[in-house]
Amino acid sequence: MSFRINTNTQAALALSSLNKTSDEIGARQLRLATGSRISSAADDSAGFTISNKLTAKTRGQAQALSNIGDAKSMLTVAEGSLGTAMDILQTIKEKAIQAGNSSMGAEERTALQSQVDELSKEVNDILSGAEFNGTKLFSDEGETSLSFQVGDSAGDTFGASIAKLGVSTLGLGTVAAADADAVEASDAVEAADATATLGAYEAPADPFEGKVTLGGAYTGGSDKSYSFTVTDNGGALELQDGDGAAVTFTSGSLADGGTFTVDGVEVTLAGYTANEGDAFSVDAKAAVAASQSVTAGADTGEAFESKLTLGGTYTGTEDADYAFTVVDNNGTLELQDADGAAVTFDSGDLANGGVFTVDGISVTIAGYTPAEDDTFTVSGVAAKDASAEIGEYVAPTDPFDGKLTLGGAYTGTEDASYSFSIVDNEGTLELQDADGAAVTFDSGTLADGGTFTVDGVTVTLAGYTASEGDSFSIDATAAIEAKEAVEAQDAVEAGDFTSAIDLSDDEGATAAISAIDAAIKKVNTAAQGLGNVQNRLDFKSQSLETSKTNYEAANSRISDADFAKEQMEIVKLQILQQTGSAMFAQSNASGQSVLSFF
Repeated sequence: MSFRINTNTQAALALSSLNKTSDEIGARQLRLATGSRISSAADDSAGFTISNKLTAKTRGQAQALSNIGDAKSMLTVAEGSLGTAMDILQTIKEKAIQAGNSSMGAEERTALQSQVDELSKEVNDILSGAEFNGTKLFSDEGETSLSFQVGDSAGDTFGASIAKLGVSTLGLGTVAAADADAVEASDAVEAADATATLGAYEAPADPFEGKVTLGGAYTGGSDKSYSFTVTDNGGALELQDGDGAAVTFTSGSLADGGTFTVDGVEVTLAGYTANEGDAFSVDAKAAVAASQSVTAGADTGEAFESKLTLGGTYTGTEDADYAFTVVDNNGTLELQDADGAAVTFDSGDLANGGVFTVDGISVTIAGYTPAEDDTFTVSGVAAKDASAEIGEYVAPTDPFDGKLTLGGAYTGTEDASYSFSIVDNEGTLELQDADGAAVTFDSGTLADGGTFTVDGVTVTLAGYTASEGDSFSIDATAAIEAKEAVEAQDAVEAGDFTSAIDLSDDEGATAAISAIDAAIKKVNTAAQGLGNVQNRLDFKSQSLETSKTNYEAANSRISDADFAKEQMEIVKLQILQQTGSAMFAQSNASGQSVLSFF
């Protein structure tokens, strides 16, 4: 046996055992204080991991249960709105049935219509205003899709939908989505391809209209027409007659109120601006002496031929024909005029050298044997003074007629008209558009079968001789898209309601009853769908509650402290702590025994 005092092994072992016991007591006391068997991963790393996983699951399931409760609340709000809408629809149906009775007068129907319109608006307010946390529950545009997280895992979702529902879907009317201007009615429009046609030729107006006056008296012995044309003679414009001779003005000039005379007719120009090619004519008629003639009727074998003699002088102011016919008047043959009046003879009678007078013409019948239906006509030509008048204006013909062809396809988006003119540009004739820009030919020239293009339309000139001032136009029509007929509509503001229920007559009331029945069916179907979803959510809630309870029990077995066991262990450890302290004290004192050696 040996004795050492520098190292007290027994005391060290006793201290180590006492520290371990104290640590264990501390751990047991923490479990009793917190109720948890595992306070940190050091207590039980595997149990710590499992417990945290189970805690995450149960807490997620707890939130999912809350989600299900919120979902049921949302559906309850929707169902409540449908219930109110159903009550209103029942009332509307009652009013429609009431209106479907011929005992209702116009005023009564108007009152019913007003009430139904307001009820329909209320249905719109209820359905459009139904929402939960900002989510609209009903829409006329489509189903309202919903998704609920009903479990703790990513895939634990439950999808549901609320049927498309609104006043339009229910057939009660429509609600304007935005402001809209009034729309005028229009007929349907059929589609049409783009077209291009030559514009109608517009002949120039008479340049001398109202600018030529005639005076004097025609002295010619026969009717005659005199033509005059403005011609360019060496750079100077002059008025020439039909023979190409320049007109000599007695006063003034072509451009300054000029006057000239032709066979007694005085021609005066006033306010005229000379332009090459302008022309006018003067038609003169000689004086005519009064005359008369007679013609026997050919259909009677010319019975009066050579038996009629005319005398006197025709006194009428206008040319006239006088027809006479032999008529049987109650067995007596007499001569009647064109009005059926009997001719009064100045002397003699029809069968005995009769003489009568008509407008100064003396008619003598000699050697004639009366026969029914014989006829003759006396013609009188009135005396006329000499006269002169401006000849009728003859407009020039279209210089491009038959010399223009169009091809290609018009590419413009709007109807348009294009005009072109022949212009003298410093001695050279060129084709210009309405803006005064020279046309660029794709091929050829103005005088040689030129071709150019304007907005897809190909224009070809062939056989045309250019002349300043000539013009033509092209009328282009853009392609037309087909359009359906449009009914007239009043201006509306966003949110305006237009009723589709018409109770103005029995037929409208009958149609309204059918429409309301269909609407009630749709609301019932939507409510049934909501009920089905709520039932499923109830079952999911029950299942989830059971699962959550079981997971919490499993977690409790792992992480919760067993108080009886822990208390028992603490009692044991407290005894060990006391004995350890005593043994530690004894071990410390054991080294003092070496003093007995001295």
